[in-house]
Amino acid sequence: NNGSISAGTLQSVANALIPGATAIPGGSNSSDYGTAAAPGVFVANSDLKLLGNGKGYGVLIATAEFEMAGNYKWEGLIIVIGAGTSSITGADSKLYGSLLVANTQGGATHLSVSGNGGAYFSAQALCRVQNMVPTSTVIAWEQVG
Repeated sequence: NNGSISAGTLQSVANALIPGATAIPGGSNSSDYGTAAAPGVFVANSDLKLLGNGKGYGVLIATAEFEMAGNYKWEGLIIVIGAGTSSITGADSKLYGSLLVANTQGGATHLSVSGNGGAYFSAQALCRVQNMVPTSTVIAWEQVG
């Protein structure tokens, strides 16, 4: 295995997690989700923009366009499927963990990180959620940018 995950495999992982996930509303959202001590599994089934000073912990599955902006922080795993469009922008928005993005509808995948936004691999953040993801093992990681 070269460390890559196919769009089909990522869709299968998301499908396994979605039945037990807590649905969160799409649109602009600055709410907090989970805690460091009790991370959760969350799903957004419409375009989602996490912004403001909110915080999230755990696994987030976005099945439509995903954006993190402002000062929002997420610790854990974010899976973006569907159209495979994701961006992290803003004053100080940060993801600590991992971001997996795939267009599962047959088109191109789009990922942008701009402004002071950032996505940082964090083994510690992923350890908090590893029991939530079926057959989760870090096999490789790639720094982009």
